[in-house]
Amino acid sequence: MPRLNYHRTTKGDAINALLAIYRSTPEFLKESEEVRKPYWILIQRYAGDMLEYGVESGKSLSQAYQDLMDYYKGGKDPFPAERFSYMVELQPYVEALRELAYKWKLRAPWGVLVLFLHDVFDVLLSAGLPREVDLSLEEFDSLYPWPAPAPPLELRVPAWAMIVLGRRQVLKEIRLRLRQYERSLKTAGLKEYPSSLEKHARWWYEHYVNGAQYPEIEKRYQDEVGSESIKRAVWNFSRLIGVKVKS
Repeated sequence: MPRLNYHRTTKGDAINALLAIYRSTPEFLKESEEVRKPYWILIQRYAGDMLEYGVESGKSLSQAYQDLMDYYKGGKDPFPAERFSYMVELQPYVEALRELAYKWKLRAPWGVLVLFLHDVFDVLLSAGLPREVDLSLEEFDSLYPWPAPAPPLELRVPAWAMIVLGRRQVLKEIRLRLRQYERSLKTAGLKEYPSSLEKHARWWYEHYVNGAQYPEIEKRYQDEVGSESIKRAVWNFSRLIGVKVKS
């Protein structure tokens, strides 16, 4: 069963795919290091305080994320002022990140925030935070701050069903219910997840950051699509991630 495409999570995946390319570019990494180096101790302090406050507050990841987004839209500061008063000292760092984002074509409302969060996560990863965390199916409801496109699929498997039908027949029924649930999600407007997201991120980077023209990209990657298709994919990728750049 393929993944389904929910526009907000797919946008996040697209941004992460693009940032992975940036963060594998030595020149970008060098400039990023120069920006954050004078503020590294403060960034480490913020990362630790943020993690500690998150545990103390008991907020879910989706609640914490939504609070942060509301704050960046002009809402209430989600963190206690007395605990994070030193954040004012990071203002020059934030401005430097803004200049870095603009220079490297990350001209979107999320540009500075994403670069900042990557620096914070670098601190947490170096402190032992696992890069990937296994989640139970039930935990996904509290992971995202947006309304789910449909109620959850709920299954009950009585012990008698296992006794009478056996494991194989029960799994057959579960697969049927899953297919029906997937059809209902597609009926609600969800399409299949785009399979070429990472490839389109690379084309976008080659065109806008490295200045490669579309026929050059076609020749370089020897894809079975023409330069016009690459151009359209790059334009759609820009629209997906919300970056406004000139061709």
